[in-house]
Amino acid sequence: MRRGILHLCSWMLGVFVFTLSGNGWCQPSQVDFSGNGRVEEEDLIDLVEFFRNGDFRADVFVDGRVDRNDILEFLKQWRNSLTDPTDNLVIRVGNSGRTQGKEVDLNNLSVSTVYKQITGTEVSQAFLCFDKMEVKTPGGPAETVFEASPEATSEDALLVDLAVDKGLGQSTAPGALRKVELTGLDPAGQILGGLNLEADRLNWIRLHVVEGFPNSYVVLVNGATEDLEVPSGVFKIIAPGNQVMLSEDSLTELTILFDVDHSIVATGNGRYTLKPVTKLMVNEADLGDASSEFE
Repeated sequence: MRRGILHLCSWMLGVFVFTLSGNGWCQPSQVDFSGNGRVEEEDLIDLVEFFRNGDFRADVFVDGRVDRNDILEFLKQWRNSLTDPTDNLVIRVGNSGRTQGKEVDLNNLSVSTVYKQITGTEVSQAFLCFDKMEVKTPGGPAETVFEASPEATSEDALLVDLAVDKGLGQSTAPGALRKVELTGLDPAGQILGGLNLEADRLNWIRLHVVEGFPNSYVVLVNGATEDLEVPSGVFKIIAPGNQVMLSEDSLTELTILFDVDHSIVATGNGRYTLKPVTKLMVNEADLGDASSEFE
């Protein structure tokens, strides 16, 4: 039964690639159905059951209908549960390339997997797992956005890309690993974490990667898995120019866009290496290419 529910979840999560029309907007309800103070997988399973049974508890968008807007609102609240209301910087990760692992047919309520070429090799999925993220401004030391606890495992990792079939993370604790499936991301991105900083200019973002299966790896079209290697395990994204300014009075939403089509390189003998090709967006404004370097 649970397996069937999670298969239905994959369709419902797939609609995340569509955007809200905004028509008939009302104040949305809270989606912590279990009442434990967290938004997690069990709440999603409850929502699926409400949705299948036509239960109006699924009307989380509060517009008098049970439809895809409710699913999108749930996903939005799930993502937002990763940040604190006082954060003035929220960092997302997205995909600027054309690679997409899912196609959704809302008319037939179906999801099909689509394989696109990534640097000459058919890769269906590419997982990247982070155990720490830091940011730096000129006026202060490096600040930690999140850091996984030493006991954190891939099984408990928070899969921040919600539009994949398997591995839905059950942990929203600050000590959880952050894991993304790069081909399933869209340009809007998924939240990695947030922070409250003093007003200043952003210098760089540093990401610490947990290498190798079952953390960072690729899935080939034939179902085989191969480790995704990251030189040194740490890479830094440098903000272009002086364009990323942080304000204490407003929210800055920073999206790191990977060009997934060109960020994964097949190096021969079944080996795959991450060579990030990235650009930054701030509050939906495209800042252009951002240089990436390994440390």
